[in-house]
Amino acid sequence: MSIFVHIHSETEKRPGPDLVINCPACHNRDASATTYDQRIQERIWGLIPVNDTSSTWVVCTECNAILRSRVTAAKLKGKTADELSDQMYFDAGLVPKVLAMIGIVLAIFPFVGLVMAAIALFMNRKSPTWARMISVVALILSLLTSGLFGVLLVFEHFGLSK
Repeated sequence: MSIFVHIHSETEKRPGPDLVINCPACHNRDASATTYDQRIQERIWGLIPVNDTSSTWVVCTECNAILRSRVTAAKLKGKTADELSDQMYFDAGLVPKVLAMIGIVLAIFPFVGLVMAAIALFMNRKSPTWARMISVVALILSLLTSGLFGVLLVFEHFGLSK
């Protein structure tokens, strides 16, 4: 017996204002950029809402780098390139997000979890998203488990565990 579920996805893009930015990808100061707001709605069989996400994107016309904005496109209008620098960031890709999840799972294993959490944090260091937060938590947990394991090894080596 198998059940098929059809997920219908609608993507709406609304163009925003053209901007002048300091592009972090090509390091071009006063580069021209376009903006757009994107809304993705997903529904089961086109009827039951499952997911509704909105995001704002800034595209550098010099190097075609795609940056994510913290605010809507309308709120970006009229800001200087220096003011816009704080509002834009690179969105984490799939691999760094998956590494963050693997890092949190492996955090309970001494040293292996520490290495994975460090790699995940390195990959997510410039992206202020949930993946970076998970990577930080994984690193803290793995430091605790690795430290505890190290202390237990020292106790065992010197015969202090009795």
